[in-house]
Amino acid sequence: VVNMRKAWIVGGLTMAGALGVGILLWQRGEVASSTPVVRGLVYASFANEWGPGPQLVRLFESRCQCRVELVDVGEAGLILQRLKFLRDREVVDFVVGLDNLALGRALNDHAWQANPVSVTWATEAQLLVDPGEKMTLLDWAPLTFIYKQDQLPKPPTNWIEFIEMAKARSMALQDPETSTPGAQFLSWLTSLHGLKDLKNILSALRGRVHSVSPSWTVAYGLFKKNQAAFVFSYQTSPIYHWIEENDRSFRAMSFSEGHPVQAEYASVPATCRQCTLARQFVAFLTEIESQKIIMNKNYMLPAVAGVRDG
Repeated sequence: VVNMRKAWIVGGLTMAGALGVGILLWQRGEVASSTPVVRGLVYASFANEWGPGPQLVRLFESRCQCRVELVDVGEAGLILQRLKFLRDREVVDFVVGLDNLALGRALNDHAWQANPVSVTWATEAQLLVDPGEKMTLLDWAPLTFIYKQDQLPKPPTNWIEFIEMAKARSMALQDPETSTPGAQFLSWLTSLHGLKDLKNILSALRGRVHSVSPSWTVAYGLFKKNQAAFVFSYQTSPIYHWIEENDRSFRAMSFSEGHPVQAEYASVPATCRQCTLARQFVAFLTEIESQKIIMNKNYMLPAVAGVRDG
C-alpha cells in the first residue's frame, strides 16, 4: 500500500511538473509570438549573407526587442512594382534600395511617412538628400565602365572615344526595366545625346554590346568571367577587387563628359504596420557604425559625414 501510495505521489508530482513545464513553455511561446516583426523589401545584394543586410539586422535586433524580416525582391528596380501589385496583400514596413531616378515615381504613386534624421550629411552627398525627408539617403556612387588594366593599358578619356574603340560584343549592360544601373545608363545616354539622337546612339552601340542582363550581378559576373571586356558598374567597384582579392588590375574609366550618380534610399510606406520600429530602423541605417557596414559591404560612398573605414 505504501509503495502504491508513493507511486501515486511520485506520478502526481511528475504530471504536475510536466503541466508546469508545459504552461511555462506556452507562456514563453506567447512572449515569442508577441515579438513585433518589422518587414522590409530589399534587393538581393543587400539581403545576401555577403551584403550589409544580415549584419545590420543583427545589430538592430540586439537593441530593439523585435525581429527584422528582409524580403528579397531581386533587383532594386522591382521594389516599386512589388509595392504596386501587392499593395493590399503584403505588409511592408520599410524599403531599402530606391534610387534617385525612382524618387519621382515613388513619391507620386505611393504615400510615405516623413522620417527626419539628425545627421550631418557628407558634403558631396548633400545635393542627393530628399528635402521632404520621406526618402532617407544611405549611400551613393558615380557609375562608369569597369575594365582590366592589363587588357586596356590606355583607356579612353571620353564617351565618344570609348564607343569608337570598343570591339564587337565587348560591353556587359543591364536591363533598365529591372536594374537600377541599367536605368542610370539609359538616363545618362539621354542626357548626353538628347531624345532625338538616342535611337541613333543605341543603334551604334548594338554591335558592341555583349549582353543586356536583368541584374547588375549577372552583368558583373559575365565581366569577371572575361566574357565581356567592359561592364557598366560603380566607380567604386574596383575597390572590392583591390581589398578582397588583392587584384589591382580592375580599374574605372573617367570620362570628360562626367558620369551619372546613383544614390540609394530607405523609406517607410504610409501603409506600414510597425511604423515606429520601421522609422527607427531607417534612422539606424544613418548611424556611423551602420554607415561603415554599408560602405564596406556595398562598396559605395557613405552619405553621412565623418564615416571612415576601420
